[in-house]
Amino acid sequence: MPQVVPNTTPNATPNATSSTRSVEVVASGGALSKSPVWSQIVADCLGVSLSHSTENEASARGAALLALESLGVLDLSKLPAHRGATVNPNDENHTLYRRALERQNALYQKIYG
Repeated sequence: MPQVVPNTTPNATPNATSSTRSVEVVASGGALSKSPVWSQIVADCLGVSLSHSTENEASARGAALLALESLGVLDLSKLPAHRGATVNPNDENHTLYRRALERQNALYQKIYG
């Protein structure tokens, strides 16, 4: 199953997603890396660039790294992610997806309150 994990960096240049952090999305999984269309849709929906991870077994590696960080063995913010191709969002498409999400949320509120 593909994984999409936001990697936030404190004190970086703000973007539309966050006022205090820049967001970088690093995705892993064969389905996303083999589908340029799906990768573009994800980048457009999120409104941020999506980089493909070149790590084998990225989920297992991530779990191990989080465990090491929780034990105080390493600082993940100083460990670079291994990235491959990057897909940049289309601003026009992002606006369309954002409006669709707003409509979905309004409908949800009407149904479930």
